[in-house]
Amino acid sequence: METTLYYFSGTGNSLAMAKALAEKISNCRLEPMVRCLQNGQLKAETEKVGFVFPLYFLGLPLIVEEFISRIDLSKAEYIFFVETRGGNWSPEYVTERIEKLLKEKGKTLSGGFKIVMPNNYIKKGYTLDPQQEVKEKFEKAKIKITRVSECIIAGRKSIERDTFGTVWLSKWMNQDWQKKVHGRDQDFFVEDSCISCGICKDVCPVDNIIIREGRPQWQHHCQECLACYHFCPKASIRCDGKSKRKGQYHHPDISIKEIEAQK
Repeated sequence: METTLYYFSGTGNSLAMAKALAEKISNCRLEPMVRCLQNGQLKAETEKVGFVFPLYFLGLPLIVEEFISRIDLSKAEYIFFVETRGGNWSPEYVTERIEKLLKEKGKTLSGGFKIVMPNNYIKKGYTLDPQQEVKEKFEKAKIKITRVSECIIAGRKSIERDTFGTVWLSKWMNQDWQKKVHGRDQDFFVEDSCISCGICKDVCPVDNIIIREGRPQWQHHCQECLACYHFCPKASIRCDGKSKRKGQYHHPDISIKEIEAQK
C-alpha cells in the first residue's frame, strides 16, 4: 500500500524524522506541505497518508492546521501523524484537533505518534538542550521511529495520548498563539554582523523575509519556525532581547537546500 508523508519543518527535526520514516516504509514519498499549498496540490492519492510536523505552543503550527483543513483525503484509508516535540510533557490538544479536522471530512485518525527531539525554541525563557541531551534524544528518536514504522507498515491503529495535562488550557494557548503568530516577527532584527548572504530569506518556508539594502526585513506573515534565526551563518538575527546568548540549533543531517526545497 502506497504512503504519502506530508511534512513541515523549520530547523530540520521533522524533516529528519520524515526522511527516516520514508526509508523504512516501502512505496513512500515525501511531500512538503508548503509547496502543496502554494501549488494547489491538495488531494492525497494514496491509501496511507501521514503528517509530520513540530509541536508549536502545545498544538498545531498554523500552516499545518491550514493544510490538514484543506487537503482532500477521500482516497485515504489509514491516516496518521508524527509530531516532533522538545520535551516529554504537553497536554493532548494536537490529537484532539486533528481528530476534529478529520471528522469534518468523514475520516478517522488511525495513528498518532510523538517523538522527542532537541529543543529549538529560544524565546520567552526557553534555551537549547546541552549537547549530551541532544545526543540522547537522537538515539531515542532512532528507536522510536523504527517502532512507528512497524506500526504503520502493519496498518495498526495506535494513537499515543498524554495521560496528564489540561486540554482546555493548551487549546486556549495554541489558538491565541495562532491568532498572533503572523505578527510575532515584530521583535526580529539583525545586527551589524550580517553579511547580506540571504540565507534567512531562502530558508523561510513562507517567504516572510525580503532583503532590502542588504538587510532582511520581516513581512508579518510569520510562522515562527525560527529557521531564519538558527540557519544564519553569522548568528546575526535576534528574535528577542536575550536570544543572543542562547546559541543556534538545526538538525545536523538536514541541509539548507533541503529546508529551501519545501517551497
